[in-house]
Amino acid sequence: ALRTDQHTVLWPFFTWGIDHDDTESSSERLSFWPLFSTERSDSWSRKTVLWPFFRFNRETDPAVAEGGDWFTDAPWPFYRSWQDSTKSETGLWLWPAYMRRDNPDARSRIYAWPFVWNRSWITREVDGDGWPPVGSETDAVDVIPFWHGQQTRLAGSDEDPDKIADNRQFWPLAHSETGPGTHEDEAFLSLMPFRHTELLRPADELYSFLWTLARKRRNERATEFRYLFDTTLHRRSEAGLRVSIPFLYGRRPEGDGLGRHQLLWGLVTWRTREGSLERIGLLGVNLWER
Repeated sequence: ALRTDQHTVLWPFFTWGIDHDDTESSSERLSFWPLFSTERSDSWSRKTVLWPFFRFNRETDPAVAEGGDWFTDAPWPFYRSWQDSTKSETGLWLWPAYMRRDNPDARSRIYAWPFVWNRSWITREVDGDGWPPVGSETDAVDVIPFWHGQQTRLAGSDEDPDKIADNRQFWPLAHSETGPGTHEDEAFLSLMPFRHTELLRPADELYSFLWTLARKRRNERATEFRYLFDTTLHRRSEAGLRVSIPFLYGRRPEGDGLGRHQLLWGLVTWRTREGSLERIGLLGVNLWER
């Protein structure tokens, strides 16, 4: 038998025929594009009306999971519903008012697209930076551009709060990041919208000092406070305490418990060891030394 027996008049407008498609199950096709098209076999069917606005695809193979695979556009892009048994996924699209997608690894809801997003997912593969780790669960809510809230729970987070990571931004006023472990980043103001995304994260790191009035950062090595566009610094680490107030006061650690202090841009200097005064200077001249 012929593999295909297709006919066309004024292609691509009017076509009809049979296609065996290298299988025992042939399909029949009749199309008057773009007004209508129908194609069916004993395991599937496809129909279009006023392509691409109305499309109806169905998987009718009884060997496929209950319900089979299907999707409906009526009309695209305003309405779409679908089921994909391969991904165990279902969805509904009522654009722009509401969109839903569900599968075993993810759940997504969108309201008043593109402004309100509510998503949750399980990470199965790790990105290049290794975050989030495999097996972690994440919930995220976005009200674009004003609010971003995201929580990632690592394995064992029910017993250990340090295995929970929170990322929140109330644009343009503030953002807050905590965990996992001792990581912490809080700032006011926070003028870079979507700073949590891979695209804008480098820009936020480079230029955020231009608008930040106060910022706190903490990790396992240090706790740092910065104020007034990063001009004022208070940093406590294993090396010691470092303080900088422009033109007024500065302190920096010098190891072994030593601290060097400057007042009025170095007019007065003194040195301490573990809180005890060791030396005082004026205009670079030592006035007293123990």
